[in-house]
Amino acid sequence: MVASALTYQQAASLTTHQMVWRAKLRSGETVWEQPGLSSDALPADQVVSIGYVPVKCSAPTIECMVDLAKGERFVRYWTHVWKPHGQGTQQLYVLGVRAADGRHAMLAYYPMWNKMVLAASRPFTPPWTPDPFRLLPENAQIQGGVGSRFVGWTHHGFGGLVELANQNRLVFRSLYR
Repeated sequence: MVASALTYQQAASLTTHQMVWRAKLRSGETVWEQPGLSSDALPADQVVSIGYVPVKCSAPTIECMVDLAKGERFVRYWTHVWKPHGQGTQQLYVLGVRAADGRHAMLAYYPMWNKMVLAASRPFTPPWTPDPFRLLPENAQIQGGVGSRFVGWTHHGFGGLVELANQNRLVFRSLYR
């Protein structure tokens, strides 16, 4: 066990964030965000999914699936963007996959806009206003989009895919071509 077992309600009551992170391990164990535990302390070779569950906003649950058999590892962190000319900040929730060869497929969620951006590198600098494909390489191949239940991209054979699993759940994973 990584840390004391908490329920969603306990994790939600202990956070100051709009969303709490949740990790699911290969063993079936679920680990919730809690004071004193960073997701960096999780056994990366055991995390099969990492995600964010809304607490103080109407966001969807966002889950990032990790294929351990392919050598993938999860990426999870918060970041802030600043509005130009010092007019405020907003916190973004970032999830992603690091492939065995070090490439990244990333998703950043903007609760203020209820939108996401996709990125093919880490680190990346998200814009104040979400522009879904701005952080992808110029020659990335985009699949899906408006009118479908998914959107994805690949660049030199690797990328990411976001699927609308249901109205309140997005699933992100790596995509190989």
